[in-house]
Amino acid sequence: RTRRKPASSQPEIFISYSWGGESAQTVDKIYDAFSQKGYTIIRDKEELGYKGNIKEFMQRIGKGKCVIVVISDKYLKSEICMYEMLEIKNKGDVYARIYPIVLKDAKIYDEIDRIDYLKYWDDKVDALKKKIETIRDPVGKVGVYEKINQCADIRRIIDDITDMLRDMNTLTPEMHRGSNFETLIQAVDSKMQEETGD
Repeated sequence: RTRRKPASSQPEIFISYSWGGESAQTVDKIYDAFSQKGYTIIRDKEELGYKGNIKEFMQRIGKGKCVIVVISDKYLKSEICMYEMLEIKNKGDVYARIYPIVLKDAKIYDEIDRIDYLKYWDDKVDALKKKIETIRDPVGKVGVYEKINQCADIRRIIDDITDMLRDMNTLTPEMHRGSNFETLIQAVDSKMQEETGD
């Protein structure tokens, strides 16, 4: 059994995912598997209390040295999830810091499907731009312009992110569940030892 430092001295392990469905079920299983090995996974459900600052938490995930990312169709179309991915990308060294599990409904392996994600974010930006033009008074537009810029930034990174994900051997969700996420745990364990100098 690998010797581990106490949880308080371990680098933080975050998990980024979309709520509900297979994503949430997978995250629950990952959480249990890591807990059995003595690791603490930081997830919004436990970490972000009532009235907690969601944006600050997402930025904290973005800085994480180890982020397990459960990719689904819903994830790739979620402003919150893709903002977390944007924060991860902006902090650099994405490949070394993320540990993805790609669910079957995330259509990243075919160009036609990937174009659909690009179009989704193009349409989102266009819809926001058209809607804001209907407001005559400039007061109150700042937040909407920030949202437009955020969605445009997501649109800019989505091609790079999906390209990187499809080139990584992420194993299938079934393989992960069949081994109780042992390969994922070993990869994260190796990263934790590297970070703590063990």
